[in-house]
Amino acid sequence: RKEQALNELLEKKKVPSELYDELQKTFEGALNQLKTDAQTTSDNIDKYIARCNAQIRQLNSALIHLEIEREIGRIDENSYQTAIEMIQDGL
Repeated sequence: RKEQALNELLEKKKVPSELYDELQKTFEGALNQLKTDAQTTSDNIDKYIARCNAQIRQLNSALIHLEIEREIGRIDENSYQTAIEMIQDGL
């Protein structure tokens, strides 16, 4: 919006062209910085989501293995409950 207003002021000859050029560069620099920051933030969010998805897969795998061990009688109920609570805390 600032750039549009600046362009309108130039058209109306309310701002000298030298000042216009200077302000235009400032606006472009600020916009480019915002775009860079937004891309960096987006990349960081994507990495965080990937880590979360990997952790969820690991926890689900642990849960399945725990259920298998319980079904075949390799762990007792107390151990099962303790492990389930730990896995659920991770989720």
